[in-house]
Amino acid sequence: MKPLESPTQRGDLSPHRWYHFLIAPRWNRYFNSLKRPMQDRGPVRAETWGDAERLTIAYSIEAILEDCCWGERLHFHPDDPWRVVGECEIGDLSEFEALMDIEKKFAVDLSAEVLQPFFAKEPTFGDFVDFIREKTAFPKIRGLV
Repeated sequence: MKPLESPTQRGDLSPHRWYHFLIAPRWNRYFNSLKRPMQDRGPVRAETWGDAERLTIAYSIEAILEDCCWGERLHFHPDDPWRVVGECEIGDLSEFEALMDIEKKFAVDLSAEVLQPFFAKEPTFGDFVDFIREKTAFPKIRGLV
């Protein structure tokens, strides 16, 4: 299964042109440019995530992204780049709203100090799921949750 490629990388939209997204037809073009490859590759199978806990975290994050960013339920592959999945290349406030909702849902610290080194590595959606899983696992081990 091929991971998503950024529409700006494919040449569907010019890079660093955030103002393109203020105009609805361009936002629709971006959104459809991402949906097409997802529809072509088919649904992401549950086995792809490896275990039930990882799958549950991924589905929870996808639901938050639906509400905050995409307006439609999309199923992302673990190898899809987070900057596309989390809308980080667009540069609007929905990505911050999504991160705040993820922070609240999983009771984790997603402050800039925590996320900046993580995002500097160009993480995938699967990396982000693992990051959240790791952050939530420590309290469970100590019996605090």
